[in-house]
Amino acid sequence: MNANEISLLEAFHNTFFNFTEDLKKLTWDASEIWQWANFPYIAGDLQYSILNGGEYVLRCAGEFLNKSDRTNITLFLDKVASLPDDALRANEDALDHPRWKELRRDARDLLEQLERPITENRAFFAKPA
Repeated sequence: MNANEISLLEAFHNTFFNFTEDLKKLTWDASEIWQWANFPYIAGDLQYSILNGGEYVLRCAGEFLNKSDRTNITLFLDKVASLPDDALRANEDALDHPRWKELRRDARDLLEQLERPITENRAFFAKPA
């Protein structure tokens, strides 16, 4: 491995970190997300980012995630994937859709359920290089 390459373990931890950061953003109010992103396609982009990140995490987690963690992530991703078209409109109001509001609560719950791997993820990045 050359100096520009990262290990598979580091790639996984980066993806897990980004996935949990997307979950944290999802817990924000719609207006906070809109101000952070400031572009009309945020609902669809947020859905895409969460789905892709979550699917990669599930494929590459190895023993990092236990069965319960995997199940909770899978159930959450199923809800994100089933967002109706009117919740993915390209306008500021899309994130006020009732389904996004439900997902905010679900994201908070998932973050609590993932407390152990989130702590381990932070510890991975806290190690000296």
